[in-house]
Amino acid sequence: MQRVDAKEQGETTVSTIKMILIGRDGHQRIRKMKTFAKNEKERTKKIIFFLSPANVKGTALLTYDYSSSNQEDDQWIYLPALHKTKRISAGNRSGSFMGSDFSYGDLTEKAIDSFSYRLLKEQHTGQHPCWIIEAIPKDSETVSRYGYSKSLLIVRQDNFVVIRAVHWLNNKKTLRYNEVTKLEQQNNIWVPLEVHAKTVENGKTIHQTLIITESITINQPIDDELFTKRRLEQGI
Repeated sequence: MQRVDAKEQGETTVSTIKMILIGRDGHQRIRKMKTFAKNEKERTKKIIFFLSPANVKGTALLTYDYSSSNQEDDQWIYLPALHKTKRISAGNRSGSFMGSDFSYGDLTEKAIDSFSYRLLKEQHTGQHPCWIIEAIPKDSETVSRYGYSKSLLIVRQDNFVVIRAVHWLNNKKTLRYNEVTKLEQQNNIWVPLEVHAKTVENGKTIHQTLIITESITINQPIDDELFTKRRLEQGI
């Protein structure tokens, strides 16, 4: 898991992303986003701007993701309808991010020392040998922060990418499945270009989210001014 945590991500990334929300009845809603990320020694700064549709355009999320579990990550969301920036507390990060099957906590890198890990077995997934790893939060604060009481992670042995995961939500009856359905290497960095997430309650799928990266640029210069609350409110 230390190798998973330490895998190369590039100094910066700029992405254009399509998010498809699929309801229980199959109805789809499509949202477009522009994301920027910058990795520093002790933290990663990320900002997401919603471009469309009109009812979410201008909404933006800023995250300071600290590598140490001793320092709480910072997140702020700007809601243009209210002309207001709101800080997202640790207790609220298990909530759904913009109606998707990802929580606000999912948008941060989980501090590896906040979990206990156990290797369950090794198996092939497709053509790739993988480790099946159980991750258990060490304390109730971690459970509250991410919303998961237990996770199973499927990690490729050749590149240390988590290609599938199953998360048990706090209510015990709900599972969340994540799967990387398209993975490519760019600039010698493995990039998940398509991710499928679904929420299953009592064995029935109640919602799904597709994340499709339409374009990505790695290691282009990004001004630090972009990762500020002032820019959060100004937009791109």
